[in-house]
Amino acid sequence: MSFSPFIPGHGKDEYVNIPHAVHDMVIVTLSCLLYMALCTVLVMKRKAISPGTNKVFSNTPIFVQAMLICGANLGSSLM
Repeated sequence: MSFSPFIPGHGKDEYVNIPHAVHDMVIVTLSCLLYMALCTVLVMKRKAISPGTNKVFSNTPIFVQAMLICGANLGSSLM
């Protein structure tokens, strides 16, 4: 990945920053994995509290928030 310095006379290919691109992708991957682990734990705890029911409606806002954060992270890292 290269970044434009917005300096007249300098092209964006002069400033290649591979570690920054790797960092962005690692952060997105790890945060999504952590949010998936959080959602898994919440579902398992919900089933332990009320066995036999498959209701996850009380956790829906958390799932939506986790998806929005992961999507925002992915979108910003790919820009």
